[in-house]
Amino acid sequence: MLDSEFNDSNASLSATLLKFIAIRKYSGNNIEPVAFDLYKCLSTVAKSDIMYMYLYLKILHNRETDIKIPKHFQIIFMSSLRHLKIFSSSDIDCIRFFIYLLVKDIFANLDPLDFRTIYLLKVLNQVVLKSNWVIDIYQLILSKLYTLLYATPLTPLKSLSLQIINNIELNNNLFKPHLEPYLNITVITNFENSRSRFSFISNYYIMQNIREYMKFIHKFFHFNVHNRAAGIVYKCIISRFNIQEFQEYVWPFWKGYLEKEIEEREFSQSLVKYWIPYTVDCYGIDIFTFFSTQEISRSFLLLVIYELRRKRHISVEYLYDGIIFETLLCCAENKNTFEKSMEICCTFPVLNEKISEKCFDIIEKYFLLNNYSSAFFEKHINRLLTHIFISEHVNSLKPAYKFVYDDFISKLSNYITRNLTTRKSTYVSIKLCMNLVEIMKKPSKDFKLSYDLPKKFAYGFEENRYYLYLHKNGIFDLLTTKKILLQMN
Repeated sequence: MLDSEFNDSNASLSATLLKFIAIRKYSGNNIEPVAFDLYKCLSTVAKSDIMYMYLYLKILHNRETDIKIPKHFQIIFMSSLRHLKIFSSSDIDCIRFFIYLLVKDIFANLDPLDFRTIYLLKVLNQVVLKSNWVIDIYQLILSKLYTLLYATPLTPLKSLSLQIINNIELNNNLFKPHLEPYLNITVITNFENSRSRFSFISNYYIMQNIREYMKFIHKFFHFNVHNRAAGIVYKCIISRFNIQEFQEYVWPFWKGYLEKEIEEREFSQSLVKYWIPYTVDCYGIDIFTFFSTQEISRSFLLLVIYELRRKRHISVEYLYDGIIFETLLCCAENKNTFEKSMEICCTFPVLNEKISEKCFDIIEKYFLLNNYSSAFFEKHINRLLTHIFISEHVNSLKPAYKFVYDDFISKLSNYITRNLTTRKSTYVSIKLCMNLVEIMKKPSKDFKLSYDLPKKFAYGFEENRYYLYLHKNGIFDLLTTKKILLQMN
């Protein structure tokens, strides 16, 4: 009986040893499940978490042997520690010693260029920082994490490091009374995290130091590598101010730069990608009302109008009225800004928006009559035509609905037919004709729309109700157009 138990025990130990050796030789990337296998394997021997810690020390810190432990196995072993439940133990001194040694091991293996470092950060976050026994070395941990942040090009490492830094600083009142953006530029990657950090800064402090913040933002708007971080700082600051405070504290710094045409490419892109969208998000139509009273270039105002339209702050009716329409019309007459004007006219963020007659007038006067053509024009006119056919198809399902865009489609048809017949501006006309035919016939699922089309309004190839109506009534005669195209060939 005793021999049988001894043999069973021996076989169990042999199986555990073989499993341990296999894990030690593992060199793949799927570390977490392997770490759990190691935990299960050694737990059969250790019997308790305290003994598991002892095995860790015996294997990785055995001074009696000169055996070098591979880094990959060290990382697997440290990852396996996430499965321990050591914090309920009464042996506090032993655990504290172990935690300090573990921190040392983690720091020794941190590598900003090694993706495996993320597993070490998880151990740091889920094992070390769960205890209250490392408060005296929080500053050391933060220092190491900031060093990792500055050095690593790997986004997952940057993101997790920032999360751990925030948890340490916010949960332990270690956050400084003010943000030092020049020191922290590389760790500003997320608006919500940054806003939580800014929440510790008083409005009074920000107002007193607003010029320094704006200088920081302005400086990094000139560099593509950090302009997003600068934009996040800008958004965090203006989210604390109402429109009157923006005018008083923020605007004076930017006024001088925006009153003239901006020629520097990087700075201009930063304004378009971050400054304008964040300002519009924060203040809506009020910001345009304010800007329209300032000596700002019309091209800049046009960018603000586009953002207002894109984010649904202004409707079609508002777009073609007052100072906004005057700006749009003026920019349509300028060769440097008429493409942006066209884009605004052809932007429809809502399905049920009706296109204004003034929009058609602008397209006819400034684009069709001038036979203007470019890739941008083609893209925007296609967006307009798509909205016409989608919205007319949807609205035609309403009782007693009458189609409202026949006049514009007739003008397009006459424009195409006339130019093809007289062989005038044939390239523009052919492209316009081909695009129009494609849009009319294409199934709804093939369109990239700025709004969601409910499934009940979806349609297939040549099933658009407005297309069928036009074809039936000869408003856009495809047969005539095809004959002309064949004659030209």
